[in-house]
Amino acid sequence: MKKSILLSITILLFSLAAAIHAQKAEDYPITVHVYRTGPSFNEAFWFLEVTIEGKQLTLESSIPPVKFSFRGTPIVMKIGDYKARIVKEDQINAAAYTRRYEFLLSDGKKLEFDVAGELEN
Repeated sequence: MKKSILLSITILLFSLAAAIHAQKAEDYPITVHVYRTGPSFNEAFWFLEVTIEGKQLTLESSIPPVKFSFRGTPIVMKIGDYKARIVKEDQINAAAYTRRYEFLLSDGKKLEFDVAGELEN
């Protein structure tokens, strides 16, 4: 009897965790394709070149990563697709804006990047 109750509780907890994870993924409706990545010239920020909804943008990390190297080897963000959402956006005037994206990584961690430039296709 105790084993079946414990098993039921365990299954319920795993189901709940899966539902929470699925809900988080739904909160990030934007797909960002990262095709170039690396540190800034002074290694204070990450720069990404990305495609978002057909637009080419340059993003920079809003908060410097803790480390840019591991035992002397540079750390870079992997190229590929990430789920994201806009967390801050201001329209300054007809020609200027600011925007911050939050990326959801596969391990559940989040990274924020600001738009630093646009590229023409």
